[in-house]
Amino acid sequence: MGLVWAAVPMPRMKMPEISFPLFAAWANASFLAAAGLINWFDGEKIRALYNEWQIPARSYRTVGLLEISAAMFLAVPHLRAWGIVLGAVLLFGSTVLLLSHGRYGYAMAVIFMLAILGAAIFAIPTYQTPLYANL
Repeated sequence: MGLVWAAVPMPRMKMPEISFPLFAAWANASFLAAAGLINWFDGEKIRALYNEWQIPARSYRTVGLLEISAAMFLAVPHLRAWGIVLGAVLLFGSTVLLLSHGRYGYAMAVIFMLAILGAAIFAIPTYQTPLYANL
């Protein structure tokens, strides 16, 4: 006799619910972390691009550090407002730089991330403490 496979119903697992503003904050955090790591570690290629665009030498490391900082701020709920501000400044600067050098396709992706970052404002936690109630 052969082995008979019976369909065993799997227990239904619920997917964790996540709000769109929280997703926007995490998506921007991952985008900024990846961009920061690329700026920090991909030296020769980034250096050549920065020289071509007449950006000061070794500023790619500073930009990478700022992008990683913004990503970390976006990941921590109580620092998310600072991450939104720093991320918005970085993304706006990237948009201006890309548009001024004719990289319109890349600029559209950055503009999209900047628009998504606006939704992350609603993922900033509210404080329900007596100190904040008096303000």
